[in-house]
Amino acid sequence: SYPSSFQGPERSVILDGEGYFEVVKDEARPFQVTTPSGIDVLVKGTSFNLDAYSDDSFTEVTLVSGLVEVRANQSGRSVGLLPDEVIR
Repeated sequence: SYPSSFQGPERSVILDGEGYFEVVKDEARPFQVTTPSGIDVLVKGTSFNLDAYSDDSFTEVTLVSGLVEVRANQSGRSVGLLPDEVIR
């Protein structure tokens, strides 16, 4: 789910499923994807695929270009990905 237009200091969406994102860089308004598994993907400008179905036991992020940070909400731990890296 996502708003018809982004208002305020951040751009946030919620994903239950699989999506490919091409995010335009905007230093003042980072882009964030929240998943049902409690994993957030934080982005400043990049291309990536996110597989995050609520009925699966895993979430998978594949970075195509740029840089993303994958954060587990429960533990607070985060990992940065470089292009062509995958985290599951």
